[in-house]
Amino acid sequence: MKKLLVAATTILALVAVLAVGCAGAESPTTAPISNSAPAMSSAPVPLSSPPPTLAPTVTGNKVNFRLLISDEVNAIDQFINLEVTIIGVGVHKAGEEGGWIEPEGFVPETVDLVELKDTNATVIWSVDLSDGKYDKVFIYVDNATGTLPSDNGEDKTVDVKLPGNKMHISKPFTIEDGSVVNFVYDITVFEAGKSGKGKYILKPQIGESGADKEFKEIGKGGKSGQAGKSNIGHLYLYSKDADGEDNISGNEDDWSIVDGGAWGKMKYNLSGSNFDFVFNGHGLVEGDEYTLVYYPDPWPGNGLICLGSGITNEDGDVHIKDSINTGDLPIAADQNNIDNEDKYEWINGDYNGAKIWLVLSDDVDCENHLMTDWHSEEYLFEYDLITFNDTDV
Repeated sequence: MKKLLVAATTILALVAVLAVGCAGAESPTTAPISNSAPAMSSAPVPLSSPPPTLAPTVTGNKVNFRLLISDEVNAIDQFINLEVTIIGVGVHKAGEEGGWIEPEGFVPETVDLVELKDTNATVIWSVDLSDGKYDKVFIYVDNATGTLPSDNGEDKTVDVKLPGNKMHISKPFTIEDGSVVNFVYDITVFEAGKSGKGKYILKPQIGESGADKEFKEIGKGGKSGQAGKSNIGHLYLYSKDADGEDNISGNEDDWSIVDGGAWGKMKYNLSGSNFDFVFNGHGLVEGDEYTLVYYPDPWPGNGLICLGSGITNEDGDVHIKDSINTGDLPIAADQNNIDNEDKYEWINGDYNGAKIWLVLSDDVDCENHLMTDWHSEEYLFEYDLITFNDTDV
């Protein structure tokens, strides 16, 4: 594979002060999001298992095995995006006492192979395995859907065929005390046959996979926004320094992304009769219940919409999926809406929209559509504003 590296985006944060509109909550800090950097929101703001199955060894937060997905360049350059949904993973331990090891409650993960070309790779599973030799790695793939450009300017959605839902690679590796194994699992898309009729198949690449492969890890800095000219949007959410007191970023700006903090990604439709979305969060507190919300400014977010809720698993992952009748986003009263007479001063024709947050379920009142408490260190905040057009309105 040719090796390409992706330059990191410089993060700038702009800060303003927003007065409290709800008794009992501390005064928040608010900051606009610029087009050039991920600044921040205003705030106060059926999987079948292969027998036999062994349980992975879990020792606190220790991790000695990380499974990453990457993509060798073949037909991927023909795609605007190619999203693969992984619903299960596992490894096979060698020897008489060996067997299949897979996590319970694995959170389905959707990766875009266009973002994972060459040495780019993203982690989908981290675990503490017992020492010893391992000889196989597998992933369960639920579906693969891509978007291709067309001559008439309208993008085309295609289903990519799979050789089977379970893909496995026989590539040995060894877990030893005090070491961390980064196993790159490379899958790539081929154009089927020589007819050039737009049929594609997804296959694992043994030669490009293994524990000895070079990689550049991405996933917490992916691209938000529309996928080509399709009706699909992507939004990344991050843990942020909401009060500026921790000075996590090494500067005095508020709302800086916490390095190594929790994060998530939401896939959603840009227009339709309902707001359809899939959200996966990572690195959160185990066993806590979170709610994904649309938050309209100002505090406490009157008109807020609860999109869905979920409880994190032992790895701190949460999966939330639903189809909600939200109407247009942002709502008319939102101060991030360009048509609102009381809109924020930084809202303009190129920058306006809705804020999406992941908050503790105890901090939001879904019946009365507002926030009731503020624990920003536990939340995830949007990388960018989004818009949704309700076609039934």
